[in-house]
Amino acid sequence: MIKKLKIIFPLTIMVLLPLSVLSPRAYGADWNILEIFKFTNIKEILSSDKQDKDVSKEKREEEADKSREREVRENILVATPEVVKVGKKIKVRWKVDLDRKNKKGIIAMYRVGKDRPVDREVVEGEKGSVKFKAKKTGMYQFKYIKLKKEKILLVSNTVEVREHLERPKCGNGVCDSGETPESCPKDCALPPPDPPTLTLTASPTQISRGDISLLSWTSRHTTECQASGGWSGSKLLSGSEAINPMETKTYELTCHGPGGEISQSVTVTVSSLPPPSPPTLTLTAEPMQISAGGSSTLFWTSMNATRCQASGGWNGVKALTGNEVVHPTETKNYILTCTGLGGSVQRDVSVTVVGTPLSEPLCGNNILETSELCDRQDLNGQSCESLGYSGGTLLCNSRCTFDTALCVSSQPSLCGNGKIDPGEQCDRQNLSGQTCSSQGFSAGTLLCDAACQFDAVLCTNL
Repeated sequence: MIKKLKIIFPLTIMVLLPLSVLSPRAYGADWNILEIFKFTNIKEILSSDKQDKDVSKEKREEEADKSREREVRENILVATPEVVKVGKKIKVRWKVDLDRKNKKGIIAMYRVGKDRPVDREVVEGEKGSVKFKAKKTGMYQFKYIKLKKEKILLVSNTVEVREHLERPKCGNGVCDSGETPESCPKDCALPPPDPPTLTLTASPTQISRGDISLLSWTSRHTTECQASGGWSGSKLLSGSEAINPMETKTYELTCHGPGGEISQSVTVTVSSLPPPSPPTLTLTAEPMQISAGGSSTLFWTSMNATRCQASGGWNGVKALTGNEVVHPTETKNYILTCTGLGGSVQRDVSVTVVGTPLSEPLCGNNILETSELCDRQDLNGQSCESLGYSGGTLLCNSRCTFDTALCVSSQPSLCGNGKIDPGEQCDRQNLSGQTCSSQGFSAGTLLCDAACQFDAVLCTNL
């Protein structure tokens, strides 16, 4: 209305002003130009027009502020469609509040889970749209990035790019996206597990008794292995083990896995050892004839023997090969028996004594005489070891016989069991056929003491 008055009012003045100069009555008019100004104040009109302009400007600025606030509240970044086929376009719409100096931004396309964009476009303005080509299958998102500060302002929804948009059909021979082994076993069935494999060897496969063979095995696609036959127990999936069979045996191994089970076996042949050779023994005396009070040396040598035992004119366990000086007071027969894995062998030799001794033996004079096994410090070359013990100190008692109380045996003591064991001359009533006469005395009763040694306390020389 004000605009119309601004146009009409000047035209009216231009028309009516000349008429006002003339007599207004000439035209039959009852008013003049002054009367017009009486009813119309130009200043008021102009002032009103200015006020209208100011109010209109404030309203426009207020409406613009409200609109900008609505747009800020409605900032969006939307990508459509949410599912698209490879090669098609993805439309991305944005609406974002920007400052007046910077009206540009970047919309970047990211594969979900990745930090580097696969495509990007520079856009301008607070709203608009841009299109991206879906090049590869996968899940994607779009981000609006402020151009100068490189600050991410908005993130879009997720878009899936597929090879085919139609729903996959179970049974087409292809495990499509969305199909699982459970939902479509025809297309997505897992391949069958690999069958287990197993190798089992023995090196060597033929041994002699007492020798060792090495079992070695290797398995694949297995979870456990169990032994049977010549061995037993749970075994490693791959490994080796030394065996020492005393007879021919077959060793079996069974391994299990997702693809089934497998068994292998190997036989180790044990050959019998050849029969052990029988022991041999030689026993001699030099000289074989002596005068009363004299001495002779016994020499012996054995082979394939493990133990030698003296009897007759002497006693005790002897070395497998050795010599010993004897002082018989009368003719005596010396017997030596050696045993081994192949049996036993016995040899004897006699030493003849001629004449009579000059005097009776005297125990305790530190001189080894006839019928004495020892005399004080003279042990006749014997020791705990020569008597079958593992160590210790051999003594001579007051009867000139051995005292083995300080000898140590590697085996538990068997003295008193009635059997003559290594290191024993006798055991209780078992005198191994010995008598006072065989010990060099002329008469009397031979006893066995608590240490399983001969006790000649009741033996006499008439």
